[in-house]
Amino acid sequence: MRFRKLILPLSLVLLLLVGTAAAAILPRLPALKCLLHFNSELPEDPDRDGPAPAGYERLTDEAAYGVKRAWLRAHDTGDKRQPCLVFVHGVSPLGIEDGRILRAVEAFHRGGFCIVAPEIGFMTDPTVRDNDEARLVKLLQAIADGKIAQADPNRIGIVGISVGSGFALKAAARWLRAGKQDLAAILCIGAADDIKGPTKDWYALPNPDPEGGSSFEWERNNAAAFARNYGARAGLVRRFGDTKDAEAIATWLKEEDVPTVETRPELETQAANAFADMLLAGPTEWTAAREGLLADAWDQLVQFSPAAWDSELDALRGVPIFLLHGEGDPLIPVSEVEPLRKRLEARTLVSVLRSHMVGHTTVNKVGIGEKLDLIAFMDSFLDIVKR
Repeated sequence: MRFRKLILPLSLVLLLLVGTAAAAILPRLPALKCLLHFNSELPEDPDRDGPAPAGYERLTDEAAYGVKRAWLRAHDTGDKRQPCLVFVHGVSPLGIEDGRILRAVEAFHRGGFCIVAPEIGFMTDPTVRDNDEARLVKLLQAIADGKIAQADPNRIGIVGISVGSGFALKAAARWLRAGKQDLAAILCIGAADDIKGPTKDWYALPNPDPEGGSSFEWERNNAAAFARNYGARAGLVRRFGDTKDAEAIATWLKEEDVPTVETRPELETQAANAFADMLLAGPTEWTAAREGLLADAWDQLVQFSPAAWDSELDALRGVPIFLLHGEGDPLIPVSEVEPLRKRLEARTLVSVLRSHMVGHTTVNKVGIGEKLDLIAFMDSFLDIVKR
């Protein structure tokens, strides 16, 4: 009898708990779907010349969109346009065919967006000398002009990953200076304020264990080796010009993040051979020469570094900016987020979240508190773009 009397109040309490949970979770379901997909397995890298994955379209009309290649991932909503996120990737030799990029595109798509993810040429090959900033500006304008049928020209946001974040800020500022377009918000994940600091850190770390591994130390060293390789390739044109030696070294470095004696090319000049010797010596012996390497590569790397073009950020006044950074980011240290926040706060509203849940391009397992913080942070960004 006593148990029966308890059924009604227990049922009411349970109903109240379920209702409260639903009220808290349902509005943030898009952000939750987005983050859950970041935890999914990496998809296979699609064939660059093969068909696009189901539900995806490659935009290749350079005259219309500015960029040479881009992913379009949209919901099937008939003639109804969808809020659009332009996804700017970081450094990747596979371009938009990198599985990590596809996973990120799909994650934000599941948040309820049409995604346009352009391939940034020099992010794929640092020896490329192309005006990728102008290309990205033209793509943004094409979306604002309604040239992509699925994308709402009045609800446009930008997501930048890693060093692609700084490049996205630069292109967005240039686009806004050029006209009266509206940009809803920008999300920067793992951004640098001044790339010179992280660059010097990369040269101080040892090469990764050739046997591989999955520890944080191995991942950090592996990321640093990749970044050093990219920086060396970025500076080849300035150091050696358009020569056979520059081409041979670029090909050598393209094949492996940590160059080896076995694959070293035959080079014609003493300067090129000295450069190859330095690359083979390992990062612990690069300290004296790293300033020269950085100077050679600066024409390319400067595009990642808001500290170098501070005044251009004035064009972002009024555009909400979200900075998300992993506490253990192995490539861009979390210390970069504070100077970038101060720089941007002089112009606009900035939201910052430092999280153990975020790596560099991965999502880690953490407690419920940090999960809820990240869901709320992402929800705030997604909600602004959808308004």
